[in-house]
Amino acid sequence: MAKCRDMGDARVRAAGVLQHFERFVKAQSKEEGRAKLLEIQRENAILKKAVQIQNSKLNEKAGQDQEVQQLRQMLAQYQEQVHSLELQKYSLSLHLQKAASGGTLGSSHHNPDVF
Repeated sequence: MAKCRDMGDARVRAAGVLQHFERFVKAQSKEEGRAKLLEIQRENAILKKAVQIQNSKLNEKAGQDQEVQQLRQMLAQYQEQVHSLELQKYSLSLHLQKAASGGTLGSSHHNPDVF
């Protein structure tokens, strides 16, 4: 500014310096904006992958929960079947004992009129 001839020349030089500074700031801002955009896109890709993995795990867990429920139902059915078979076994063993002792079910060896 010391080499300026008059105020008009100083204004023109100041305007040129300000325009150069403005272009520098805009370029710097664009570069920072691009870098920030790339960082955000990278983070977005990571988050998408994390959500995809989490969703996959949730689907797998839901399948396992359904399988566990089916196995519990089967277990209950088998327990009921075992109980039924145990009752049949007990009934058959009683019938076998009565048949082996020569009596029939409901009959006794003593006179029913005598207590």
